[in-house]
Amino acid sequence: MSGTSTCRPSAPGSLRRVSGIPRLEAVVFDLFHTLVDPEDFRPREFDRVGEVARALGVEAGPFRDHWEGELAELVCCPDRPADRAAAYARARGREVTPAVWAMVDDILGRYQDLALERPRPEVLRALGDLRSAGYRLGLLSNAHERDVRAWERSPLSPLLDGAVFSCFAGHAKPAAAAYRAVLDAVGAEAGRSAFVADGGSGELSGARRHGFGLVVLVSGPARRSGLRDAGQVAALAREADLHLSGVEDLPAVLGR
Repeated sequence: MSGTSTCRPSAPGSLRRVSGIPRLEAVVFDLFHTLVDPEDFRPREFDRVGEVARALGVEAGPFRDHWEGELAELVCCPDRPADRAAAYARARGREVTPAVWAMVDDILGRYQDLALERPRPEVLRALGDLRSAGYRLGLLSNAHERDVRAWERSPLSPLLDGAVFSCFAGHAKPAAAAYRAVLDAVGAEAGRSAFVADGGSGELSGARRHGFGLVVLVSGPARRSGLRDAGQVAALAREADLHLSGVEDLPAVLGR
């Protein structure tokens, strides 16, 4: 990669810090809203927590408050989210039959399953191009068990050299241990690796602290789904060296 620039990466395609970056050997990706996006399949009016509460027969408001705390724990442990939701309902005298449990489990993961099973073709092509160019590819995702249950069925899976999910690793971004785990999985050093993500959970600044040679914001999926507005993207872009619309733009940039 060559060339220099001093502009801030406020728009896709702009660079902030390029000079002095070593030759890159690996690329580490975030998963949701970077490589795949459940919002491509999820109806805009779909309320996952509300649907779970309805299936369990519990009040939505208190359950929603409770579930925020559960998610913070589930992202770093392998428990099944449907088990946690069922335990909440049973503690309030609700019967949770196997059919109800299965319904809750489906609500919690159906759109993540679809996203993993049907990634955009341009993303698959980009990963294939990067592999052909000799890059080792890794995945680092903050996710609970139900989020990533379909991973082995995903066309993305065979394209990556290592995948680390926080629920199984016990460490979530931006903890240093999470970045170390994925770099170990692909056999790469941070300084010779790029980190590519949508910027949630402080992951971009965390990657910079961990010494990644290139930190890349991908904003297209989050903008397309309405997850982030232009101001939020601009703030995240200040944490990155490079701002791209989508992963599909990465092979051309790294090929410079």
